[in-house]
Amino acid sequence: MNVHRVKGKALYATHSVELPEFGQGWHVKLRPGNESAPLREEALRTKWANNKLPVPEHAAYMRLPGVGLLIAKTIDGTPSFRFVDVLPPQTIINSISKAIEAIHGVRVENFPYQAPRWTQEQTILQGLQKVVHSRERHKALHPDFAQRTVGELRDIAERGPGEYKRMLSHGDLCMPNVLLHPDGSLAGFVDLGALHAGDPRLDIAILSWSTEAIMGYKWSDDLLSRHGMRTDDQAVLYNRLIYDLGLERPDPWAWTQSQRLIDQRAKLSAV
Repeated sequence: MNVHRVKGKALYATHSVELPEFGQGWHVKLRPGNESAPLREEALRTKWANNKLPVPEHAAYMRLPGVGLLIAKTIDGTPSFRFVDVLPPQTIINSISKAIEAIHGVRVENFPYQAPRWTQEQTILQGLQKVVHSRERHKALHPDFAQRTVGELRDIAERGPGEYKRMLSHGDLCMPNVLLHPDGSLAGFVDLGALHAGDPRLDIAILSWSTEAIMGYKWSDDLLSRHGMRTDDQAVLYNRLIYDLGLERPDPWAWTQSQRLIDQRAKLSAV
């Protein structure tokens, strides 16, 4: 079996593999055994979406001693952020905007799986309590929220998202999880472990946030405006905050401050 690491390392890596009986074009995502339950959820949700959206085929979960594996057919596409130096920014924004529409167009009447725990009220309150009691946890939030007082964060959470029509939501719709073809057309979606029926504005809030980090405010504002929203809308603030509170890894936003991205955002702001 030929194995090539795509991203991550050790038991948090994703590998492209050639399976002896099935050939090339597969990938395997690894997680330590005690953290592998989300991979099972991702496999189930991916299979549910298989005939509804362009997602990996034949997703299967396996548990081996000390490690969990998600094995799936690889989509022929490239993460959208990798086209920033290749395609006009308008083309990228058009494509990821259509990605949002594709997900929200799927019927959810019989969706069988629960929303992620971090979207639930009790978990949001627990996340806020951690911020109240830990200065370090407060500082680890996205700069949009780390610079706000705890009272301001509590106000955003208590005001809630407002009314919405329940739709399919990817749950982690950032630019790396939207794949495009070389011409900019939509190729598919990956990392569907948070797929659920809920507030469709969550996808818009997260994807525009990711776009802001990679392409700058000009293009994230463009994406938001295409869906009738603005950065300071309560629904955007709320959905970004609950997503942020649900992130458990250390320094989750450090990647946004790399010099390469700072230079890239400045360059694209002038386009």
